[in-house]
Amino acid sequence: MSKFIVDCTNIKSEEEFWDKYLSSVDTVEGDLFGRNLDALWDALHARGPGAPIEGTKLISVRNSGSLKSFRDGLFYDHLKPISYVLRSDPSSLLSFRVL
Repeated sequence: MSKFIVDCTNIKSEEEFWDKYLSSVDTVEGDLFGRNLDALWDALHARGPGAPIEGTKLISVRNSGSLKSFRDGLFYDHLKPISYVLRSDPSSLLSFRVL
């Protein structure tokens, strides 16, 4: 079972967030990952490019407070539902937490 932590301490831009995601999570086809929230959904829900390696049970985004300033809060507001939907889907084997 694999677990990955994406520590957002000192993250100042969306670009830095995607860099941190890709450097913190062992991904499949990370070089093809679209570096946006739609691409993250595709990766986590449908195992698209940027998906965590097989067997990953948890990705934890920690110290996410800085993300609330991106796009006047819209980035964070769209990131949180990804976490909720994955937790609510009984067929999902992956937990994605935003703390």
